[in-house]
Amino acid sequence: MDFLHAAGFDYKGIVAAGFSLYVTHIDIHYKGSAFLDDRLFIETYPSKLKHVMGEFSQKITKEDGTVCAEATVTWASVTSTGRPAKIPDEFMVDGLKPEEN
Repeated sequence: MDFLHAAGFDYKGIVAAGFSLYVTHIDIHYKGSAFLDDRLFIETYPSKLKHVMGEFSQKITKEDGTVCAEATVTWASVTSTGRPAKIPDEFMVDGLKPEEN
């Protein structure tokens, strides 16, 4: 949720409009260990956006820069009845769109 808030996404507003974003899949690759009391940082950025789904890529690192894990989080936009639906244009913010190469 921190990423969505920072991106300017109005999650409360989209729920009030009858939509939600559901996580549909998480693919995670563990790269190194993290231990109790390690301070972890999660870098999140949009990597794919289609009509009703998208992906966020994440990199989890320790304070010293060691990568602990990399993940891809797939999400879908759905109506209040759980049917897939395009995110209404008024809720589409640049923070959901991957950077163009």
